[in-house]
Amino acid sequence: MHSSSNDPNCMTAINGTCNSCALGYYLNYEFSCKLMNPICKSTDSYGNCKDCYQGYIVSNNTCIILNTPNIPYCRTFSE
Repeated sequence: MHSSSNDPNCMTAINGTCNSCALGYYLNYEFSCKLMNPICKSTDSYGNCKDCYQGYIVSNNTCIILNTPNIPYCRTFSE
């Protein structure tokens, strides 16, 4: 299902302006859909990661792997 926007990754548009994107894309400040970093759970309109999937943390606007110490029998770790 595509909108009336010219952007193929736009899912809905109002008066030709995209207002929501397909899964895996974010709506940027120019109202066009850009590919999201695959390990980001959510981004802002500049593509900066705001939230990451489990096992990653946000660092400098991107997701990096969470380094946890290898402690036998440890289920969770926090610094």
